[in-house]
Amino acid sequence: MNKNNILYTTDQNYFPHMLTSIYSLIENNLENTFKIHIIHTGLKTKEDKLLNQILTRYPNVDIQTYDFMKIAYLIEKFNIPKWRDGNISNARLFYHEMIPHVEKILYLDCDTIIVNPINELFQMNNDHAVSAVKEIVTPKHLKGKVNKYYNSGVLLFNSEKWESDDCLAEMYDTIKNLHEKLIYPDQDLINLTLKEKIGTLPINYNILPLIALTRKYPHLSKKFYEKKDFFYEYKEAMLALKNPKIYHHISYLSTRVWEENKIHPFNDEYKFYRKKWDNAFIKKKNSFFLANLPIASVLSLAVKSYLSDETHDKIRKIIKK
Repeated sequence: MNKNNILYTTDQNYFPHMLTSIYSLIENNLENTFKIHIIHTGLKTKEDKLLNQILTRYPNVDIQTYDFMKIAYLIEKFNIPKWRDGNISNARLFYHEMIPHVEKILYLDCDTIIVNPINELFQMNNDHAVSAVKEIVTPKHLKGKVNKYYNSGVLLFNSEKWESDDCLAEMYDTIKNLHEKLIYPDQDLINLTLKEKIGTLPINYNILPLIALTRKYPHLSKKFYEKKDFFYEYKEAMLALKNPKIYHHISYLSTRVWEENKIHPFNDEYKFYRKKWDNAFIKKKNSFFLANLPIASVLSLAVKSYLSDETHDKIRKIIKK
């Protein structure tokens, strides 16, 4: 049986979250076989032992690790801005330099939780160099510069097309002639460069916190979707939530799922799969004053739905300050 290829990139800080994501992937796809490729920086013996436990526990899984330093020179050449003071997240763009002999490979951010089988994803007919799920909306700094905007937390690469279309060379040309500031470095670069070469995956393969809240607050959400110039409608979001595949637990109202809070919609899912390998897991403290007020979610959605964007931005700046 062919193994489905999965790619992660991680450092020591995100390793626990990557491991949690891997357990969620395997536990919900026990009938599939996986070759998990990990491009890493700073991993030590402790992390190696935790990865070996996966190999012992799951015979349908193989894991191979790659030292980021082998491609560090390429990222320096491209001069892609760092993300949160590191370059490891940009390594996904250079996977083919280290993993050349795969037909398809699915990149997953460390902060993803897989909640249902994803074998259909690998069976999709796909002639695009890379496929992804559209963001909810184009970020302000790229308004008018792209017709669509995709989230890079889940990327399905078609290796043959990626190479034949010379995507890396195209991105290098973009970087050399760049006038825009890359706020989300690899994500912005993919969107600015590849455009029509990006295939569209169903929304349920990368469900963001705001999409998840559609189910919890349906009346407010209808207003929310009507007001904004979104890529999705309310009905599309609800349909995706009936058959979720991958939750992407990015920051929501300054909270993360591994921090103490009562507002992030994916808290329970993260804790459940974290406990699969870490019985001693205790959430970190969160200093954000709204983190433990459940009403914060509905208030935030109401502000976004009924107030102007300018007013919402002012309120957000005051809260951050």
